[in-house]
Amino acid sequence: MNITGSMLVGGSEVRGTEGVLRGWNPTASKVMEPDFGAGGQVEVDRACLLAQEAFDSYRETPLEKRAQFRAIGQGILDRRDKLVDRACAETGLPIKPQPIPRFTPTRRVFRMDGIVI
Repeated sequence: MNITGSMLVGGSEVRGTEGVLRGWNPTASKVMEPDFGAGGQVEVDRACLLAQEAFDSYRETPLEKRAQFRAIGQGILDRRDKLVDRACAETGLPIKPQPIPRFTPTRRVFRMDGIVI
């Protein structure tokens, strides 16, 4: 898993131009790489416009095709250990990875529990 410091907007990697955000590892007392380009109104407006434009076509998308979005949720679950490691480093909390329960909200979003999308 590569953390790039960019955002995904409309399927494209976008670097925010409204400043820079940096993770901090309080246990090691050091800045974490990479830095993140902070998004601003331009990025928010673009994301909202793209979502609005996609709404009607998505609404008409057959359930079988929508089910393909489960792969996104599975991709997040497949990276959970690295995501939890990063979160622990940024917070200094000694959280041991919990297999699925920590990712229950993500599972709900992508309906990983066998519920129809």
